[in-house]
Amino acid sequence: MKSDPEIHAQTTFSALRKDRVSQFAVWIGAMRLRTLPLALSGVGMGNLLALQAESFDGFTAAASLATAALLQVLSNLANDLGDYEHGADGIHRLGPLRAVGSGAISAADMRIAVRLLVFFSIAAGLALLYRAQSVVGMGVWIMLGVGLSATWAAIRYTMGKQPYGYAGWGDAAVWLFFGPIAVLGTSYLHSGHLDWPWILPAMGLGCFSTAVLNLNNLRDREGDARVGKRTQVVRMGQTGGLYYHSFLIGLGVGSLWGYAFWVGDPTLFVAWLPPGTFLLSALPRLYRIRNAPEFDPWLGRTAGLAFLFVIIFFLWLLMQ
Repeated sequence: MKSDPEIHAQTTFSALRKDRVSQFAVWIGAMRLRTLPLALSGVGMGNLLALQAESFDGFTAAASLATAALLQVLSNLANDLGDYEHGADGIHRLGPLRAVGSGAISAADMRIAVRLLVFFSIAAGLALLYRAQSVVGMGVWIMLGVGLSATWAAIRYTMGKQPYGYAGWGDAAVWLFFGPIAVLGTSYLHSGHLDWPWILPAMGLGCFSTAVLNLNNLRDREGDARVGKRTQVVRMGQTGGLYYHSFLIGLGVGSLWGYAFWVGDPTLFVAWLPPGTFLLSALPRLYRIRNAPEFDPWLGRTAGLAFLFVIIFFLWLLMQ
């Protein structure tokens, strides 16, 4: 039989291990890893466009994906902390429970995590630019500015005294950084040049990312208005927000289908037909939603279908 000290030690060890596992799960939840497919869609498309143009570099692809993932996690943690500081994660919140707002992670610990993510994001970005400098030449300085701007945007969406997300500029930032900058910037780092048709998939993925943010804002409209967060949906109202969402989805699908027509291979258009058709056919269902939490499942579906466009494009390239 075990002695009392042995039993006590074993019980204490089990409790500590359980607590560490629980805390690890809290941090994983705060990182919101389910958002990574959407964050990687634009960069992934940029890598694939470089592959299509026969200017693909493996290290550039890996570093760009790592940088995008780190920036997305940074944005999620900063958003968790920023919304807590501005009172947007109160008892009336309809979305998933936030780590700092629920007390699972302290604000001090989250600030440390944000600083660490800033460091790792910049380090990954510098490694990417170091590799690409032989291709882009002096353009590396422009891309350095773009990278620092992306880091700033990830932090200041909800953090600080005047976060731009609370002033209604989140949509523009998401479209720019998840669309043209992600797609065109990544392909430029591979090839050192830009082809004008690439703006079509860049616009399309930017629209899908903005549509996901818009769905989030449709869900949180009443709570955001209560704390002074003036998103586009708060400004336009639910009906206006749905019209805006329809515009984003229509432009996004049309842009990608337009690129398929430009490529001139009907196989790509046919392959892209199902996800685009689903996104368009789902619009009437969104107009019938009366309870704000019902918008939540559509965030994941829209993000998943945006990522599906990229996966299909990759498979299509493999067939060439």
